[in-house]
Amino acid sequence: MSKIVAQVVEGIVEVKSADGEVKILQQGDILMPGDTLITSEDGSVVLAYLNETTVIAENQTIVISDSWLQTDVAAEDSVVDLNSAEGILAILDEEGDLLEQLEATAAGGGGSTENSGNSFVRLTRVVELNDATLLAPGTFAATEPLAEAPVAAAIAADDAAVVQPAIVQVDNITADDIINAAEAAATITVTGTASGSIIVAGDLVTLVINGTTYITTVQADGSWSVDVAGSDLAADTDFDVVVTSNDGSGNPVNTTSSSSHTVDVIADAGTVTVNNITADDIVNATEAAGTIAVTGSATGGDIAPGDVVTMIINGTTYTTTVQADGSWSVDVAGSDLAADTEFDVVVSSSDALGNTVESTTNSTHTVDLAAEAGTINVNNITADDIVNAAEVAGTITVTGTATGGDIAPGDVVSMIINGTTYTTTVQADGSWSVDVAGSDLAADTEFDVVVNSSDAAGNTVTSTTTSTHTVDI
Repeated sequence: MSKIVAQVVEGIVEVKSADGEVKILQQGDILMPGDTLITSEDGSVVLAYLNETTVIAENQTIVISDSWLQTDVAAEDSVVDLNSAEGILAILDEEGDLLEQLEATAAGGGGSTENSGNSFVRLTRVVELNDATLLAPGTFAATEPLAEAPVAAAIAADDAAVVQPAIVQVDNITADDIINAAEAAATITVTGTASGSIIVAGDLVTLVINGTTYITTVQADGSWSVDVAGSDLAADTDFDVVVTSNDGSGNPVNTTSSSSHTVDVIADAGTVTVNNITADDIVNATEAAGTIAVTGSATGGDIAPGDVVTMIINGTTYTTTVQADGSWSVDVAGSDLAADTEFDVVVSSSDALGNTVESTTNSTHTVDLAAEAGTINVNNITADDIVNAAEVAGTITVTGTATGGDIAPGDVVSMIINGTTYTTTVQADGSWSVDVAGSDLAADTEFDVVVNSSDAAGNTVTSTTTSTHTVDI
């Protein structure tokens, strides 16, 4: 007699007998029809029977039925023998019918229920008369016994019930039947239905996806569901769902359906650009003390208006969003840009399936916070550098040079002598000159000459020198 044996037991699996006794299933235990098998969240069991094995996964409740152990049963014809010769002769002598000697149930009937279909009865009557003299004229006594011979009626009944075809359906794997990156990293519940005359609640549903076997059972309403690793579904886009049922004779019958889906786990990055931080891409002292609008663009790939643009400059996080035309702009402290001359700009986007992507670019700029002072020389105020009475009464041309550093032609040269401000400019050769009242020079024998310059970044610098002379009037 076939047995159902627990071949491999993992985790906690309980078995409840028909009389209500519950125990923990152990490897080698034998299950009986009427037992209820209950697997826990981490429990599973491999059952061996009829030279086959079945895996019962976690969180399942399976009732063991007699059909699990049924094999093919050969149909047999019912044969009724009439072995009484005397009975045969009496019936024939009275012009009777041998069929009346058969059991009433063999003469027809059945098929009266709504779904029972039609019944057919095939009858065979056999009477052998082997002696031809029985047909010759003459008389004979009926009391003479005839040799007994069987009269057989062979009856076969066919019941062709209305059969609903078995159908297995698989729902969309996800809402859009496309697995994205987030879904591939999670668990996806695969669902469907199984219907038909031979499919009943408790039938096993088996799916092999990416080499992993997933098993569940058909529910009372015909639905079924099983949790599948998203990574398996991402790796295997076409798989079969097999429902194992029993036919009317207890033979296992597999009903199969195929499922296919699409995988899209990558969003496309776009292009991010950063414009010059300033007009010359150099942050000067004035700009470092203010606020600078950092601007750029983000286009292509899955970048869309509203996507967040992020940059970390000198430890401070600045964010903005992509505009409808693909541009973006954010105000940044000049001091942060002066302290951090290289930073990344990151645009965070997602595609229609929910896959995310970051589009990144790097920005660099220069900082120049100070212009360089040059060298100023003042020539002798007079030929002997002494202002005499005649020179005091006139005008004296004060001359000198301004070179080096960020001093450039056109820079203003200024000096305050005896309270009067005198200005001129640096010439192309670096020289400068200015007419000063001799009386001011006679009254003020020491004064500063200042040249105001700026560098290419716009930083300003003052180059200064002091001039002294003597007065003898």
